[in-house]
Amino acid sequence: MSREAIISFLRHGASQRVSFSFVTPNGARVVVNETTFQRVASAIETGRITLVETTSFAAGVGAEYCAQAQTSRGIAANTLRVPPQIGRMEQGSLLHESVHASFDLTRSGGVNAADEEAAAYIAEYVYYRRTGLAPRRVINDAITRAARPIADAVIRRQPITSAQIAALSSAISGNPTYAGMPTGPYLQDGGNF
Repeated sequence: MSREAIISFLRHGASQRVSFSFVTPNGARVVVNETTFQRVASAIETGRITLVETTSFAAGVGAEYCAQAQTSRGIAANTLRVPPQIGRMEQGSLLHESVHASFDLTRSGGVNAADEEAAAYIAEYVYYRRTGLAPRRVINDAITRAARPIADAVIRRQPITSAQIAALSSAISGNPTYAGMPTGPYLQDGGNF
């Protein structure tokens, strides 16, 4: 998918129908909506975020946002890594990583890493629901089982409860992929180079 197509995807269509808010267990308010994705599209256009096409991802990873440089992997700070071919699964992953990028751009440091991941997973699963992706195509793990009912609530315009966020954050924290996740917020630099 070209840079222009990714920017267009973040600004138009189904991505603009991913909208929700919740309050974290520590009282921080999280809002994800069309502005979230438009902010990332603008940052890609202006060069605050570098877009890199790659097929080099860890198992189970569909896209990746790196707020901090990862010199051992040759990745610069503020890099959004995406696969060259993008279908609905990868578009969901792109929205997930765009939530992280938006948190970085706005320095939303009052939200701990597990709750930020929760917001990213909710965005991803709301997108899957809005585009009719069959649930059987998504990995059936504890994170999915916790995120899917939240996405269903968002689609039905019901509030996201603190119990739902706590269950999703717990599933994320218990997943081996997130073994090194900080207990506080992710390090953010506001997209500064």
